[in-house]
Amino acid sequence: MAYHELLRFIGTLISTIALLLGFQYSPNTTIYDFHTPTGTKPSHSFAPVRVPNPTPQVHSRAIASWHRDSRVSWYGPGFYGKRTACGKTLTKTILGVAHRTLPCGTLVTFRWKGVQVTVPVIDRGPFTKGRTWDLSGGLCVYLSHCFTGPIEWRLNEHN
Repeated sequence: MAYHELLRFIGTLISTIALLLGFQYSPNTTIYDFHTPTGTKPSHSFAPVRVPNPTPQVHSRAIASWHRDSRVSWYGPGFYGKRTACGKTLTKTILGVAHRTLPCGTLVTFRWKGVQVTVPVIDRGPFTKGRTWDLSGGLCVYLSHCFTGPIEWRLNEHN
């Protein structure tokens, strides 16, 4: 690797680290490299400039809040014994939920009339327009919510 390519690589590395720490680099400011031959300057150099109010980078999910869905349905009869889209066998007692896009295994907490339970996404659906969730037969019995109606839910913050 040529000397100037090495300096360019180091500059890029320093820029990346500085950005992660909340600094911004200005390519118009020169830092002299004391290891270069006398009288030469690196081709690309940067000096740190502190950003007045940097926007913090958040890498964790915000605390999950409760949502209310007014058209939650359930499914089961006619599907028992068949495999779900996530590879489970649907039974009368399995606790799970169907969702169109959430990854299989995503944990969702449901709350209905004082009963709260956390279950995984085990299937795809519902396929009725305007609905977000299909509770498994076992979950609807557990929550006493075997009808199409409102329920509170939130994504588990450990997903």
